[in-house]
Amino acid sequence: MTIKSGTNELLGTLFEFLQNDKLNANPWELNKNAKPRQPYKQNQYGAAVGGPIARNRTFWFADYQGTLIRDGSLASTLTVPAPGMAGGDFSSIVRAGDVLGQDVMGRSITRGQIFDRDTQREVYGTVIRDPFPNNMLPQSRFDSIASNLIGQYPTENQNLTPVGERPGGNYFTTRTATRDVHQFDVRIDHRISDNESLFGSLSWIDEQKFQSPPLPGHLDAGGFLGETEENLSRAAMMSYTKIWSPTFITESRIAYSRLITTRVQSKPDSDSFAELNFGGLNPFMTNSGSLMRFGPQGYSRVGGSEWLPTQTYKNYVQLNITASSTGTRVRPASAACTERRPSRLGDRGGR
Repeated sequence: MTIKSGTNELLGTLFEFLQNDKLNANPWELNKNAKPRQPYKQNQYGAAVGGPIARNRTFWFADYQGTLIRDGSLASTLTVPAPGMAGGDFSSIVRAGDVLGQDVMGRSITRGQIFDRDTQREVYGTVIRDPFPNNMLPQSRFDSIASNLIGQYPTENQNLTPVGERPGGNYFTTRTATRDVHQFDVRIDHRISDNESLFGSLSWIDEQKFQSPPLPGHLDAGGFLGETEENLSRAAMMSYTKIWSPTFITESRIAYSRLITTRVQSKPDSDSFAELNFGGLNPFMTNSGSLMRFGPQGYSRVGGSEWLPTQTYKNYVQLNITASSTGTRVRPASAACTERRPSRLGDRGGR
């Protein structure tokens, strides 16, 4: 929306903008993965109106805009444990014809073999281990925390790596996102005299965002943007203009704005440490639930962002005085400006 002055006439306008998936092309990521076009709807609507308070002297203007977006086409490609590997079957990664050498017992060492650390011993002065038969790891040897985490993963639905390689990009998912914005502006203009004028404005924006996490359960993997985001913006400005002579004009303007941004990960009230039986020191606090951020080697990072939940405060104060002079020669305008931008990061619960 553009803020402008009212006039001697009461004038207004209404508007509505609609966009949906009916005429949209399917995004490239969905086409590549043979997925159909997902629901999408965007509504932008509002009104603007202005008029006189005192004819030829004082005027008002106000506007409102709402923006509602519903998007089901957010795409993510991640790497998750393959079904067999999640159960301990790593036989697919053994390269039967790719022998790297022999151990001191004359046994062939094949690329992709996994060796049992519990069989480690010294033979002829050399430390050796026995390979797991058929590269099958008994589930009884799984750490209980690892088992609980593996149980959270979805089943792969594709694989971008050759057969026999460790999985890569083997899970494709579409996610939903919403964005609701409500904003309004109010402006008052007052003509003090033929040479002096004054105006002030107030702007207000509330924005709510949501996006579902790429992975289910405690895994999240949503990153710094989190699952929910709230932006609260407030701004006010006042300007005084005076014509000192036909060739000299000044404008004095003071403005203040404030932005509060809050981001929260998924499952903020869930005690993932207790539910997954992690044990040890439990860092759970209000709004700091869900799994901490970490990256299992070879797989996509999971958990909430290290920086969530967060709440940031940004305050801007600006004073600007501009003087413009014109005459027989063109002279540049001169200006003096001072600005203060304090900001603060608040930790809502901590991780």
